[in-house]
Amino acid sequence: MSSTPSIGQPLAVKGVIDLSDIDFRQEKVVELDGEWFFYWRDLIPPDQVNTDSAAPLVDFPHLWNEDPELSSYGYATYAVRIIKLNDQPSLAISIPDLYTAYTLYINGEVISRNGQVATNREAYTPFWLPRTVSIDHLQSDTLQVVLHVSNFRHSKGGIRLPIKLGMEDFLERERTIEIGYTLLLTGCLFMIGLFFMGLYLFGRHELPMFYFAFVCFLFSYRIFGTGLYPLHYLFPDLPWILTIKAEYFSLYFTAALFCIFVHKLYPQEASRKFIYIFAGIFGAFSFVTIFFPPFYFTAILNLFFASIPVALAYITWVYIKAAFKKREGAWFALASVVIVFTVFMHNLLEYLTILQESLLLNFVGFFSFFFLQSLILSYRFTNSLSRARIKAEEAARAKSQFLSTMSHEIRTPLNAVIGLSDLLLESKSEQEKQEFAQNIKQSGENLLEIINNILDYSKLESAGIKSDFQPVNLRKATGEILNMLSPLSAGKNLPVSLEISEDLPAWVLTDQTQLKQILINLIGNAIKFTSEGKISILIRPMESSQKHGNLLFKISDTGTGISKKDAHRLFRSFTQVDSSRTRKHGGTGLGLVISKKLVEALGGDIWFESEAGKGTTFYFTIEAKETKPPKHDQQEDVIKSADQNKETDLTELRILVVEDNLMNQKVVTSILNKSDLHPDIATNGKEALELLNTKSYDLVFMDMEMPVMDGIEATLQIRETLPQRNQPIIIAMTANAFFEDRERCLKAGMNDFISKPISKNMVDASLRKWFS
Repeated sequence: MSSTPSIGQPLAVKGVIDLSDIDFRQEKVVELDGEWFFYWRDLIPPDQVNTDSAAPLVDFPHLWNEDPELSSYGYATYAVRIIKLNDQPSLAISIPDLYTAYTLYINGEVISRNGQVATNREAYTPFWLPRTVSIDHLQSDTLQVVLHVSNFRHSKGGIRLPIKLGMEDFLERERTIEIGYTLLLTGCLFMIGLFFMGLYLFGRHELPMFYFAFVCFLFSYRIFGTGLYPLHYLFPDLPWILTIKAEYFSLYFTAALFCIFVHKLYPQEASRKFIYIFAGIFGAFSFVTIFFPPFYFTAILNLFFASIPVALAYITWVYIKAAFKKREGAWFALASVVIVFTVFMHNLLEYLTILQESLLLNFVGFFSFFFLQSLILSYRFTNSLSRARIKAEEAARAKSQFLSTMSHEIRTPLNAVIGLSDLLLESKSEQEKQEFAQNIKQSGENLLEIINNILDYSKLESAGIKSDFQPVNLRKATGEILNMLSPLSAGKNLPVSLEISEDLPAWVLTDQTQLKQILINLIGNAIKFTSEGKISILIRPMESSQKHGNLLFKISDTGTGISKKDAHRLFRSFTQVDSSRTRKHGGTGLGLVISKKLVEALGGDIWFESEAGKGTTFYFTIEAKETKPPKHDQQEDVIKSADQNKETDLTELRILVVEDNLMNQKVVTSILNKSDLHPDIATNGKEALELLNTKSYDLVFMDMEMPVMDGIEATLQIRETLPQRNQPIIIAMTANAFFEDRERCLKAGMNDFISKPISKNMVDASLRKWFS
């Protein structure tokens, strides 16, 4: 009547399992496996089941989808007769979750049910909740067990895990322990997730922490919402379709997030291509779970189990590479993946019913895995704080050195200005006065350059970089920069050559102001550090794919060059290649820092090649697509008309100076008087408009910031209201010296731009430019 397996417990034979020799006080529990009667597509009432008939027999537990003669959808009756002794302790029966609804009868009495068993999809209701039910009240020595099962939603049908009969106290204790493990592990994972999400939100904002927190959250649901399904105990009215989707989604999407986490953790070791292939596969499984019926996302579970070992093997290889490269926490990572691989393989064998579930292995394995992953992130976080501290200390030292240097740089020309001014007032020699005045002028220009660099850097640090992409003529823009810098190169007798590739588009889309700022900094540096030789500039399309951007700029000089030991100082804030007190060249050391930020804002990279004593070549790229020339609007036509050079006797020019500062009025008036010119004065834009409506002027020097009406608004109204024949040349003369200010002035309709402080040479050059 019975046979005994290797573990010493009897099996059902021909629908009967003989437990008359089993003492449950010693054996504790018996799995009701073996040959059960099976009635396919028939829900036979318990009192009509005939266990002596020639009904088909199946090996129990029994999955319909694994039986070639059955389908996943359907309903069936299972039956077995148990022979036991009456003199037994209190017994209970433990029923796992079935696919997907069942009713269990013993001796005609309903002992347990999940959902609603029915013969069609519309009438049945699926539900999962493992149960342990006392049968102590059944005193018979024969137990007639009848099991009704129906499934119309899952890719499997029937039952995967065995039904157990055993001592009630033992089964209840076993169930309590299992729930305890589940709740403890769920709580640990959820708290770990909260901890790292808190660190991400209120700490360093490191992406590995963000992804790991979500891995913990999802997997904590996976623990709490599957297995014994504690969630279903708390919320028995939750829709089955919602809980099964959450169960499978948490499995698939956790794997996808963990792959991305690995890439964010060790981006240099993890191939973006391979990681995102795995993440894409698991993400696709997650998509199917959300948008498709249960049959599909439960059917692909085997594909998931086939993919996970490959993904874990690759992640192990990533961690091995990271460990050998001594990345932060890599040995913890390697140990964790070995542990989770072991747990996964055990769970896979348990899923295939080859091994029995081990609660302790699962708990220790998963807890160790997440604990080690937490150590990795904690280690990284601690090190990042340490690096931030060291970096802050270095920055503080660099700023202190910078402030010391700037103090020297600013005080040196300022000392010359103040000291020589005193000497100038006391001097009686015309030659001496001329020399003092020249030195004061030179010192003032040096001071202005230092202040401009500091203000440029401060503006970038505080407001960031916002690019305004407009059509730009590269040949024209570069030519304007060379004309602007030509006095510097001419003063050193340095030839400057410009070569522009014929393949270069005539017009490209970029930010002209930022591009000009980069060129001024780099070409200005080349002139500054070159005493003899030449400077060459090349612009051509970018041929290599190793750098960002599609246009390449190359600025070469034959100057002092940079040694290898000092190369790391470039592009660092508050740092100069030569910061010693005996350095030959002054300056702030911010030009290259500003240039690097601007280049990156334009979608490119900047780098250099240099050899001490032989010169330096700076390269930078920008992303600038070919575009069409801009269309001219009516206001631009007015400006173009005003731009036409007028053959005019300079002494007969009618000039209006719009300036609110009394001292600046005196400076401009005195400079013009030197050329026998006698301007009218307006203290704001409104007064300028009133004068222009009553009198015709050839030239207007316009300040930007004034009370009542500023220069921008005044220029706009001049261009809109005055007849075309009365339109004057308008030149901005302002202390707003940024390139953005220049562009604002030109866009408003001004013809030219002079930044304060002004000089007679600057004014004379403007007069010759527009009225020669």
